[in-house]
Amino acid sequence: MTGAAFGDRLAAWASWLLLAAAVAASLAIFARTHLAPSGGQGAPAASDAAATLALPPPHCANGVAVPDLVARPELVADCQALLLNKDALRGEGELNWSAYRPIEDWDGIVLTAGGRRVEQLRLEDRGLAGRIPAALGQLTGLRALDLGGNRLTGEIPEALGELTKLRELRLDGNRLTGDVPVSLAGLEAIASLRLGGNGLTGCIPAALREGGAALGGLSVLGLPYCTCERGRAAPPDNAGLVADCLILLGAVDRLHGEAPLNWSPDLAMEDWDGIGLSEGEPRRVASVHLRNRGLTGSIPAELGGLTELNYLNMGADNSLTGPIPVELTKLTKLQEFYAGGSNSLTGAIPAGFGDLAGLRVLYLTGNRLSGAIPDLSRTRLEYLNLRGNRLTGPIPSWLGGVATLQRLNLRRNLLTGGIPPELGGLPRLKELLLGAGNALTGCVPPPLRGVAVHDLDELGLPDCASR
Repeated sequence: MTGAAFGDRLAAWASWLLLAAAVAASLAIFARTHLAPSGGQGAPAASDAAATLALPPPHCANGVAVPDLVARPELVADCQALLLNKDALRGEGELNWSAYRPIEDWDGIVLTAGGRRVEQLRLEDRGLAGRIPAALGQLTGLRALDLGGNRLTGEIPEALGELTKLRELRLDGNRLTGDVPVSLAGLEAIASLRLGGNGLTGCIPAALREGGAALGGLSVLGLPYCTCERGRAAPPDNAGLVADCLILLGAVDRLHGEAPLNWSPDLAMEDWDGIGLSEGEPRRVASVHLRNRGLTGSIPAELGGLTELNYLNMGADNSLTGPIPVELTKLTKLQEFYAGGSNSLTGAIPAGFGDLAGLRVLYLTGNRLSGAIPDLSRTRLEYLNLRGNRLTGPIPSWLGGVATLQRLNLRRNLLTGGIPPELGGLPRLKELLLGAGNALTGCVPPPLRGVAVHDLDELGLPDCASR
């Protein structure tokens, strides 16, 4: 071999290695970005030419199925997803998909203009007898998926909801079972949806009810729409949780205002925003924690029907208006109620809170509540914060009888009269804030000077004479 010929061959090998390395790098980046299953490891990454050839066989990086690899990494990924799931999809049917055949010649494949993605997968009436692979959800360039008229079994994968460009989905005339996936509600571009002729059961997700003509055509399935009684939110044999579900769904529109809450019969209640269920069986709604949710509605009276509720928080960066419903005082197991922060609640504090023997926290700071402080002497209050309202009248003497009280904040109200000497007998009191806005008179009971945190000096009142 001449020196020139040897040089030409060496240059050719170098070019091949550079191309392989470039393909490997492109595939590695795309695989990490697009092929990693949720919660798991990504598809095999390739960092050099050898690693490219180590993709799971059969592989699409051989330059045959997808020519011009470097320019079309997304098509390589589409190719790989299809090829690895070919057997699962076809079952006993036939598909000519092969790493050694250009992908545009594969059965049922139509590429986008420019050939960079799989745009249509049309495999109707091909005798396919496998299952619908969840990996089809990785073909995010798809606009049409037609698997109708086959013998496919199993469930419709939730992953099909990832196909946000999909305009046509036909799965009718198969042997599919299970529920209609909630994820189909995310197919906002869908114009044609056909699922009939299968063995689908359960209920149609409520989220699909407003999906226009395409999704509205689901009525052909003969299934009811999901509700609390028949859906994913609560087990139908748990009548108490079903009742809680109905209460919350009946109240959600007035509660959230312009803020989003994901409450739906399509979603298990333990996954609802801010909802906590009890640990024991039968499970019930034990807490509603909607702090910092941007709520702009009002507190629904229906919440008073959540008979097992012990924690209710609607405070901080919400903007709720209207009164505190008296129905909340029916929550006999309520221990903590928070509705302070940026809310603008009005009216009086319901007197019925005084009947809640287990109430430990009442936090209503920064609202526009008016009237007198109701009698809460029969509760087990540890923290009472009514700062920044428009409360009037005197500081009630019954506060001195709530032996559990540790923190009391009544600043920035319109309170008048003296400081009850009974407060000096509270054994656990460690915070006492009474100034800034109130017009208190008289004197300061000397024992209150020993409270760890107080603002008594702001009042400008003398200490009461010792007896």
